[in-house]
Amino acid sequence: MDKITGPLLALLFICGWIAYFIPTFIAIYRKCQKINGIALLNIFLGWSFLGWVAAIIWAVTDKKINEETKFNKSWLYIIIGCAIFGMILTYGGYSFVYNKSHPDYENVEPAFNVTAQDLYQAYKTNKEVAAVKYNGKMVALTGKLSKVETADSLVTAVFVFTQGDFGDEGIRCTVLKKFNDAADKLQPDGEVKLKGYCTGYNETDVILEKCSIINQ
Repeated sequence: MDKITGPLLALLFICGWIAYFIPTFIAIYRKCQKINGIALLNIFLGWSFLGWVAAIIWAVTDKKINEETKFNKSWLYIIIGCAIFGMILTYGGYSFVYNKSHPDYENVEPAFNVTAQDLYQAYKTNKEVAAVKYNGKMVALTGKLSKVETADSLVTAVFVFTQGDFGDEGIRCTVLKKFNDAADKLQPDGEVKLKGYCTGYNETDVILEKCSIINQ
């Protein structure tokens, strides 16, 4: 996944925050008598579509306070405070998730070297035992490639070993973007060796991700 830039994340957060609190902003602008109820409904149930719609209808239809009555703007300050806190929390989460260093997948040494056929049969024979052995491990495999599939920026090398109710079944290896061009040039029925992180078996295919091609 490409990194999301800080300014873009901030812009998305601000737009989402404004949209979320539209009912309360309307109530503040109209100086509604039931501003407290509207704001509470907006804050605690605004995440649900019905709660947000109910709050905005209430804000539009509620009676205004008398001109002589001083309007309490405390909710405006509370929402601004929540927004600042939310932006700090969101940016902290963004920095931790998207900017943290990732393993150098291409240079990680494989824990296992197996043939594609053997890896597939291991999961078909006993998926629980195979999961304990291979899941979350870097696995290098060798086999005869069946086809290469491309979807947007994802390129997947596929080893097909059988036909199931929903089509081909085997091993699917999604390659790192660096190897997209090389994977596209791989020929069906050609012998190929690659390595990637095994994420498990989905009852149809064994899945490898972050794969790199060892012989090109």
